[in-house]
Amino acid sequence: MKKIKSLLTTGLLLVVLGLAAGNKSLPAQKVSAADVETTLSVKSYTPDKYDFHDYWGGVGDIDEGGITTFAHASGLIPLKGDAIHMETSAFLLSKQAKDVGGDEVDGWLTYSFSSTVGGGSDNSFPYYGGAVSGYFVHITNYSATATPNTVEIQFVKSVDGATETVISGFVDNLITNTGTLANDEIVFSLDLKKVGDSYTIKFTNLATEAVLIEVPGLPLDESLFINEKGQTFFSTAIYEGPGCDGNHWEHRGIRLYSFDAYTYDAAGVEVELDHDSFAYDGLAHLPEVSVKLNEKELVADVDYYIEGKGLTEVGEGKVVVNFIGDYAGNTAIEKAFNVLAIDASTAVVTLEKLEFVETGSAIEPSVSEVKLGESVLVADTDYEVSYANNTAVGEAKVVVTFVGNYSGSVEVKFTITAAAIEEPSETPSEDTSTPPSDNPSGGCSGCSGNVTATIISSVVLLGLASFFIVKKRFAR
Repeated sequence: MKKIKSLLTTGLLLVVLGLAAGNKSLPAQKVSAADVETTLSVKSYTPDKYDFHDYWGGVGDIDEGGITTFAHASGLIPLKGDAIHMETSAFLLSKQAKDVGGDEVDGWLTYSFSSTVGGGSDNSFPYYGGAVSGYFVHITNYSATATPNTVEIQFVKSVDGATETVISGFVDNLITNTGTLANDEIVFSLDLKKVGDSYTIKFTNLATEAVLIEVPGLPLDESLFINEKGQTFFSTAIYEGPGCDGNHWEHRGIRLYSFDAYTYDAAGVEVELDHDSFAYDGLAHLPEVSVKLNEKELVADVDYYIEGKGLTEVGEGKVVVNFIGDYAGNTAIEKAFNVLAIDASTAVVTLEKLEFVETGSAIEPSVSEVKLGESVLVADTDYEVSYANNTAVGEAKVVVTFVGNYSGSVEVKFTITAAAIEEPSETPSEDTSTPPSDNPSGGCSGCSGNVTATIISSVVLLGLASFFIVKKRFAR
């Protein structure tokens, strides 16, 4: 038995008829493709609210899986007629005093079984007030009953609405009357199975495995609740007698966690998508799905429904084919699809400028704009920027690499030039000579003056010598 944790939600649960996965309906004009040649088998099935025709807006999902119904509802999933099994719980709070949440009036609920799906109105399946043949379990509480958990159990035959009680009796501890389901909910199995030529009905507390009711040897008329395929259909009816305070939606209900479906096998089913991939364009994409079994097209929203969300960003999405109706209980099938990144290698990249003077450090010009067609892309979201050869004199480059919803890269070159060399400016030179020394005897400080005097003396002597030589020649 699965562990039950959630509290039974109070109040009216408003559910759209046939709602499937939030936005799928069950169109009446569609017919199942169940004439495909395949076999029927028993499959454990967890129902959802879309598995029922909901006549009064009283069917809702349970968080852990299953449904809660507070009203009349017809199940769409066939069960095996001669081996009915379900895990369920029920509560009837109405007979309780008002100070503990009741209104001290009678109430009842039924588990009904018929050979066809109820449809069109809430009297289209067997119960007290219904007009269809079949059998139903009728559970009633009475305001005069002394023990809170004592209820009357009837197993009733219906022929076109005319009823006949097969068995009847009182039982304790089949239902909870406090409404605090997390603490004292009684989850039980309801079994109606053929043994030899007759049927046995049995209720078992799944927590303790105690048999609450077991009646063998029931001579049931199978033609009233089993069709030619060996299937039966389950429905619920719930009522509270005159005098209720208007909150009767809070006072009684059935929780159905699982049952044995008797449906067609979908082994070998083929699921195809009209697109395995889409190009990113900012729109949501979800492929169309076709499901075939033995070359026969199954019917969407009748034989299966699609669960999936349109994919807007680049990445992988999936659609899930969930089988329902005549194929309920078959393993769901997942198919992946992709939204592909746009090749942005033709994007136009604009830099702040294309020529820079070397600085000795890396030069990283800013990217002014990246434009693909009419779209201006966003830095760090659509692209990332890196640099190469961007320190020394020569040709450098900016590399724009596209990310996210874009792919590819673009390189843009820019130039680094050498810095100009500055010429030194001309300035007058300082006179670093040493003044003549007053020392006639020489010495380092007088060297310059003595040399000059010596040169002058030599010139004078040379001139005098030349004069006397010339005078002598003329004298001869």
